[in-house]
Amino acid sequence: MSQSSNDFFIGYLKTPPKLAIFLTVVTTLVMGLGIGGGFALLAGQPDYGSGGFKGGYQEHLGVLQTAPYPMLRIPPDEAHPDGQTILLSNPGKRGAQKRAAKHDGSIVDVGGVFITREGARILQVGGAAKIRAAKDPAPVQGFVPSADVPLGPVTLRGEIVDTKCYLGAMRPGEGKVHRACANLCLMGGIPPMLAVFHENEAPTLLLLTNADGEAFDADILDYVAPYVSVTGDLYRRGDLLILRTDASRIGFI
Repeated sequence: MSQSSNDFFIGYLKTPPKLAIFLTVVTTLVMGLGIGGGFALLAGQPDYGSGGFKGGYQEHLGVLQTAPYPMLRIPPDEAHPDGQTILLSNPGKRGAQKRAAKHDGSIVDVGGVFITREGARILQVGGAAKIRAAKDPAPVQGFVPSADVPLGPVTLRGEIVDTKCYLGAMRPGEGKVHRACANLCLMGGIPPMLAVFHENEAPTLLLLTNADGEAFDADILDYVAPYVSVTGDLYRRGDLLILRTDASRIGFI
């Protein structure tokens, strides 16, 4: 019998040595390429920041405002000379409008978990308090939230995102791969924001409203995810920046 006959594989016989060596080398190479390819794909992914649910359950006391989107106004202190303005959302792809409506303008306790990214945050309402009339309103009694401060007209470039996913509820929570999810969140009442990106520093986030300072309608959905230019009037409410605009002043870049 020739040597080539000895190297032929037969299932019920011992694998020929040459064939065993060949299979070992090929298997090792294929596995190495697969692992290396996986690491290469991972390394090529953009950095979506360190956003996520952080800090555990917390309760905060302040004045609730529902327009243009539900938010809690907290009086100024040494660390926050302009006061704090905390946007609110319900769990899932839902804004907190329905839950907040009966408390508009009232002093409330709001409980939930912050979704935080690079200093910006939104509070997902839940837990023991959710939104309720304050048990002890005394610490903020007499606090009247300041009106929006006009900062003038601006034209800014960035990406329109849904606040909740962008800040870390989803990763990625931005870009075209997230567009369908973002639009569902916005249709559910999650506040839209314009993320203005900067080199070597955190993005600037601005709450988007229509020209009258009210919640945006469905016209904004066409502009979510692509890079856009937005012209409007800039305001500050506490420590929150608000950009009033309309669809006619948003353009693709």
